[in-house]
Amino acid sequence: MGMPILEEKIKTIIKKVKAKKQSIYDKQFSKEILVSEVLRVKIFVIFFGLLFIQTSIILVFSSGTIDRAFNKQIPEINFVIFFGLVTFYYMVAFWGLSILRKRDKDIFPFARYINAVIEGFIPTIALILFMPKSDPASGLAMPPLIGYSFFIVLSIMRLEFFLSFTTGLSAAISYLIFSMAIIGQHHDQFQNIILMTKPNHVIKAAFLLFAGIIGGFVASQLKKRVVDVFNHIREKQKVEDIFGTHVSPEVMQKLMRDESSADETRVISVMFLDIRGFTTFSENKTAKEVYDALNQLFEFMLDIIQKNKGVVNKFLGDGFLAIFGAPEDDARHCYHAVNAATEILATLESKKSRSEVPNLDIGIGIHTGSALVGNVGSEIRKEYTVIGDVVNLASRIETANKKVDSKILISAEVYSAVVDDFSGAKKIGHVKVKGREKTVVLYKLA
Repeated sequence: MGMPILEEKIKTIIKKVKAKKQSIYDKQFSKEILVSEVLRVKIFVIFFGLLFIQTSIILVFSSGTIDRAFNKQIPEINFVIFFGLVTFYYMVAFWGLSILRKRDKDIFPFARYINAVIEGFIPTIALILFMPKSDPASGLAMPPLIGYSFFIVLSIMRLEFFLSFTTGLSAAISYLIFSMAIIGQHHDQFQNIILMTKPNHVIKAAFLLFAGIIGGFVASQLKKRVVDVFNHIREKQKVEDIFGTHVSPEVMQKLMRDESSADETRVISVMFLDIRGFTTFSENKTAKEVYDALNQLFEFMLDIIQKNKGVVNKFLGDGFLAIFGAPEDDARHCYHAVNAATEILATLESKKSRSEVPNLDIGIGIHTGSALVGNVGSEIRKEYTVIGDVVNLASRIETANKKVDSKILISAEVYSAVVDDFSGAKKIGHVKVKGREKTVVLYKLA
């Protein structure tokens, strides 16, 4: 009855892990987008902030410099106003994004699109403010035109096609409206100038739109690469989580990095643990009650096994098989196996006395010897396994607890390795165990 319960538990955990990991990775991706947005806004703050400071200093300490540079065609105050307003706008945006990061919130999609539209209009506003008084035609070739590409390029950092497209579209529309208005007002002045004809500016607007499309394409490709990386990490984590519900972290790492078959022979210690009377205990219990009982018992036992450098290799319904000395080397595997057994028993008795776990007993058998360890299976499914007589005998030793009325039995081979640390072990003598013709010498620890 125990094994189906454990399998059901594993399936439930896997489902929860998948849902949780999906949510975690989606949230993490949104965080990374927010970080990129913060960096993008910071670039704008620094860029326009420096221009604001520079033009303010010139206006205060060297008034007339800008007038002379532009033949008094552009009011000096226009530069300070424009750079000041844009800097203020992005400082407010930076403040808002910082609050969102602190509260672990995402950016409102609507707000991002409004911002994309505004950024498409900003260079057009610059063109209006910096338009020469006596030569509006030259205004259509002013440096602010470069600003359109500046905003479109930085929109790529948002990793969203439609945001870059919106920035390009907003830039194209605003520039087209502005240029057509200027040409309409000064038609007579521009009619003999080829570069000032309407088709020429329609083409410029089309290029801005095309730049937004290209920027969006680049953004979508970058996003795809980032998502692929996230999915790869997520799948790897999913595999580790699924493995983690079946085997220990050590075995999981061994399975994931070792492609070889089980051809490694080493000396290890094997522990079999069985919960006594669990079948009877489960007869009148619901599946949830059985699950909770196993959880209460296995939780601290597995912690103790791991603390003593052991690995739970298999769950056996109401018990488990643990190995010491594999997959990682451990020169004191016998000591750690015996120490884990005594600690499990002591902890169990302590918890029983406080009614923290069901009033059940355990039987533990430990043996040491050579075994073949490694990955066994096909490309579809592999399992880290232990093969050898040491496993069979450890199982028989655990069963012998019932015969000699004990809770922890170890073989003579184990005892000889730990006698200095566990000298209180009582020699039972030669014991006939099931499935073996020869008797084995056993020692009782409890």
